Amino acid sequence: MEDETVINNFKKKNPQVSLPIFLDKEERVSNYFLPPSYPYSVVINQDGKILSLTNAADLKADSISVWLHQPVIPIVPVSEKKIVVEQSLGDTKKVVMQTTNSMVLLSQQFLYTVKTNENADKLIEAIRSIPFDSLAQFQDDATKKAFWINIYNGFIQLELKKDPTSYSNRNHFFSTRKLNIAQHVFSYDDIEHGILRRSSIKWSLGYAKKWFPSTTEKVLRVNSVDYRIHFALNCGAKSCPPIAFYDNTKIETQLDIATKAYLTASCSYDNTINKVYVPSLMSWFRGDFGGKKGQLKILRSVQIIPGNISPTIQYKKYDWTIDLANFNN
Repeated sequence: MEDETVINNFKKKNPQVSLPIFLDKEERVSNYFLPPSYPYSVVINQDGKILSLTNAADLKADSISVWLHQPVIPIVPVSEKKIVVEQSLGDTKKVVMQTTNSMVLLSQQFLYTVKTNENADKLIEAIRSIPFDSLAQFQDDATKKAFWINIYNGFIQLELKKDPTSYSNRNHFFSTRKLNIAQHVFSYDDIEHGILRRSSIKWSLGYAKKWFPSTTEKVLRVNSVDYRIHFALNCGAKSCPPIAFYDNTKIETQLDIATKAYLTASCSYDNTINKVYVPSLMSWFRGDFGGKKGQLKILRSVQIIPGNISPTIQYKKYDWTIDLANFNN
């Protein structure tokens, strides 16, 4: 992608370099490979399968050892910067996943495997083996939200399918660090409150931030809090929103749909006493929603309440009964 003069000067100074060089100033070819950084390395095994896209700094002995033993993460370059994977759903149905990011694709495949009750061990190992820098290089919140929501929902479903009794102590369930992602160990709370809620203190109604978040958290967290994630994260309980396959290229529309669907199904307005009944999530994280004024604005936007009134808000009781496989088709 350099200027031709720069390339020619390099070739003159380095005549031993005999590799073919293709000039791609408009990045027509480069965009097929979705480079995570410049420079970056593509690790390919002897079968011609791509094992990893990573930056040059990750070419270390331990990383190479991991790549030699990890399962292949499918990376399929196609037009319009899209990666498209079709997964079979029996003989008649297919789920089509589209994304511009191989890590988001991996999170979708993991969630799909959990949904279909297939063995997820290889994908869990692939998630563990992700070079940390690949996650740290996520620049936009759309990619961060899509990846971490899919990962959170997938691991919750998988753990509760294996051992529903682990839910008997919910504080321990959510706060224990047991998820090995990119060779770092996370808890569900780390993902929800640290990364997706930008270092928020869990029990502060959404009004307080951590004083000293970890370096890992600061590197991975979103740039701004999006209240809509509360209508996308599924903790395995009956009052949770349905699970969807989130895609960084269309997550804004997906979150809008999820928000409207969940609120429409779970809210009710009694005009005789001017009171609106809303889910507990809006109480627990009321700061994320902008307080009472923000909540009423949201309820008006999805037409739960008329636009010219300010009713009393009453929060419903949360149903913690385990309800798995609540996927949004």
